[in-house]
Formats: sequence, C-alpha cells, structure tokens
Amino acid sequence: MDVTHVDHVLMHVRDALATDSRVGELGLDVSHEHDEVVVRGAVSNPARKEALLPVAREVLAQYGCALVVRDETEIPAAGAPDRDPEQL
Repeated sequence: MDVTHVDHVLMHVRDALATDSRVGELGLDVSHEHDEVVVRGAVSNPARKEALLPVAREVLAQYGCALVVRDETEIPAAGAPDRDPEQL
C-alpha cells in the first residue's frame, strides 16, 4: 500500500478517535509500523479503550485498508498528584 495513502488514512483514524463519541480522546498517536496501525497514548476509561479498536477498524475499512490495529494505549491511574501544588 502506498505510504501517502496510509498517512492519509491514519489522519482520518486519528480524527475519528478524537471525534467519535465512543472514544472522544484527543492526542492519541496513530502510526504505521511493520504492516500494523499502532495506537498509543492515554485514554480516560475502560469503555473508551474498548471502543478504540472498532472505531479504528471502521475507518480503515472505509478506505479499503486491511491493516491490523494494535492498541498500546493506557488508562492512567487516578491517584494523588506526584508533586506539591504550585505556589503562586
């Protein structure tokens, strides 16, 4: 598959992951590595993480792209801040 075509499709995958209500996550990294689409970054909850692969696959299918999608996203632990509050 043409690299320019893949880059164009990945842009649409990235946009869908940000705008689709099932995922709605900004700033995810979507890249093409070894005939796979790899998604990295942080998602806010398990439901969004679960929806990530179906949304990405739907966009790839719309463009006739049969690449495998690998989810390497993480759900950050919600805990105490790792530093003191900023003093103004």
